[in-house]
Amino acid sequence: MSPGTVFISYSSRDRKEAFELKQLLEAHGTEVWLDFFDIQTTAELRGQLSARIRQAGLFCLLLSPSAVESRWVAEEIATALAAAGEGLRILPIILRPCRIPAQLENIVGFDASDGLAHEAVRLRLLRAVSGEAAVEQSVLLDAATRLLLANKELVLRAEAELPAVAEQIELVASQPMREISLAIRPETLPEDANVILELQLKLDTLFHGVMSFYIARYQEGRTWPAEFHFQEPPYTAFFLDDRPRLDVQFKWFDRVIPLGVQIDGTDLKSLPATFRLEFDGSQFKPKGELNLPQTLEIPSLDTLAHDNSAFRLIAHDTGTEQAHEVPFETDIDISLAANPGKDGVCLYASRTTPEQRVVLRGEYLGQVANTIRRTVLLQRYMGTRSEDRRSEIVAALDKGEFDSQEQRRLAARFRYGEALLARFRTLHRDAYQKFQQTAELLQPLVFEKAASLEDATLMYNACRALVEIWLRQESFQEAGQLAETLARVAWTIKESDSGHPDSQRMWSQAMLVNADIHAKLGDQAHAASELSKASRRCADCMTSCRLPTGATSFCKR
Repeated sequence: MSPGTVFISYSSRDRKEAFELKQLLEAHGTEVWLDFFDIQTTAELRGQLSARIRQAGLFCLLLSPSAVESRWVAEEIATALAAAGEGLRILPIILRPCRIPAQLENIVGFDASDGLAHEAVRLRLLRAVSGEAAVEQSVLLDAATRLLLANKELVLRAEAELPAVAEQIELVASQPMREISLAIRPETLPEDANVILELQLKLDTLFHGVMSFYIARYQEGRTWPAEFHFQEPPYTAFFLDDRPRLDVQFKWFDRVIPLGVQIDGTDLKSLPATFRLEFDGSQFKPKGELNLPQTLEIPSLDTLAHDNSAFRLIAHDTGTEQAHEVPFETDIDISLAANPGKDGVCLYASRTTPEQRVVLRGEYLGQVANTIRRTVLLQRYMGTRSEDRRSEIVAALDKGEFDSQEQRRLAARFRYGEALLARFRTLHRDAYQKFQQTAELLQPLVFEKAASLEDATLMYNACRALVEIWLRQESFQEAGQLAETLARVAWTIKESDSGHPDSQRMWSQAMLVNADIHAKLGDQAHAASELSKASRRCADCMTSCRLPTGATSFCKR
């Protein structure tokens, strides 16, 4: 029978799976309601959600670690449970293992942790959604058998090949590690900026203590509370910079080292932000009478295994001044690799794929006692989870059509990376075209919704580059037209996030650029007006803004 309209409740981090479910159900004639498509930005959100849930015949709840922590999902669950007495059917769908809300303990759920891409999962899900008792067993069993056989084949292949991988690892297992790469997907970090993550490496029980990598969202002047004893990064490290707004610090005894970030905007492997650190292997004596001399490096794999070393991920809530260990199954995506390159090893990964979990349940890895060595073997054998999206983004750019805002955002970043490369190679015409395309791609994200600082900054940088190209050619009229767009971008972010200091600086810089152009055109009155708008932020802004030639001297006049 038909389930009627299906309401899909999900966390924003599970949007991909929500879209897949919507497409699957609609392909089989089911009407689906998904808030991303159907709620207008001016709608009364809570009222709309409540009404849609009560009008639906089936409430599909996508469960994951992010979903069970979402305030919006919790409100939707409460509404659905209240409507259950009026005939609404509730179907929890477990995307990833998580803490199931207590209110759902008497409701039968559906396990989709093997992924919605598997045919057996999709067939069983369609059956569960329809509520039909009779299903062609041959089809269902056939699909389920294929899934079981595929997993069995995966394990058998791993059992046969992992010994050879272990032999490769043994070639480098006795070498200390001095080059470190910490990969972070910023979008998976806790949304609360007051939460600081600490990735701990406990070396041993007595002599070498704990190495820690601290990860915090940059908040001007208050990134690090006093008790962390870290130097606050200057705003110039992030203002109008394409780097992620994260600060990462390494601490071991009294040694503190900030990590540098490395990003390639044209590399579209769904890559995380990558922070690098190089140890020099020097000897030092930590402060304290009982502390022993240490070597600034991560010990070898053999030493880590011998000392039963292990990683822990700790979340420090600076608002409540409490800390807790992040559970093994988490949506936070962080990995730590050593000696990147051919002989590199991944020492820690906070997330695993369904395929990796299948291999972990196998006999070979089950006999590896040390968790770090087990992670090294698994990651070397199965590789990283990064997905090369270059062909997808290039195809979307060719068509001029994008499936999501995230795809459009990646396309803009890709074009911007190409523009920077063309400018470096002094291919000015090509650079101009790609900067212009970047701005056009970002326009719907910046002007047609509440702009994020990241989107606005990228569009602002693209427009500023276009202005500078015209100024170098002394084409002041054309530069002035683009400078108006520059000011509009700055004004948009200033209005949507007026309390952020960088939005004020961006606005001030835009006014300075406009003032410089009007001065070059001989319109001193207009130039003075623009300088007046910059107001008291002007002097502060000039310390970091790369203004066109003459702007600074004009401000001084």
